[in-house]
Amino acid sequence: MSCGCHCEATAEQFGPKSARRDVDRYHRRGPDATTRLLIDGLRAASDPNASLLDIGGGIGVVHHELLADTVDRVTHVDASPAYMAAAREEDERRGRPGAVEYVLGDGAELSDTLAPADIVTLDRVICCYPDWRRLVRGSASKAKRFYAFSLPHDRWYLRFAVRLINLSRRLVGSAFRAFVHPVAEVDEMLEEMGFRPVLVARTFVWRVAIWEVGQGGAGRGDV
Repeated sequence: MSCGCHCEATAEQFGPKSARRDVDRYHRRGPDATTRLLIDGLRAASDPNASLLDIGGGIGVVHHELLADTVDRVTHVDASPAYMAAAREEDERRGRPGAVEYVLGDGAELSDTLAPADIVTLDRVICCYPDWRRLVRGSASKAKRFYAFSLPHDRWYLRFAVRLINLSRRLVGSAFRAFVHPVAEVDEMLEEMGFRPVLVARTFVWRVAIWEVGQGGAGRGDV
């Protein structure tokens, strides 16, 4: 396990109570709207039997859904032991734990040790990481075909809302912080790394994007 101060704050924020709540909601309603856009986009774009690297995979909604018809090998990375345990329990319930490798730790710190995959996903993960450049550069370099993620729109009202949320966390002693990162700069980095966008979808808060490795391949993490 590789985990620094941010990773420890994430594990505290996303603890057992939060994991149970998310699992119950998933069982009742399935993937939420943002995650559904990402999953449906990958189903439409990817060939079957792909490999998946899901960074910040939480309770595993992305890989639970895609294992049904799109991927057959998964590496699930998360900083929260509680969410990792919930993902593993759901895989066991569905009878397919052997298809998933579980890696506990910070996705950015672990990027050098993670094997490349056909699909790399970060669903509502970039907004939880202070150094988005390090996270995006490291994770995108692992994508052999598609790099898919969701992050908040870079709008003043969302920046204001996140500041209020972070202030409330500080007042209760939580070290976890959320961020509204510059969407245009994220896109620019991916273009420089050799990706091209194949899908951009939006909800009121979230922007869902799928990028495909262009001619010459990815792995150019030195931008």
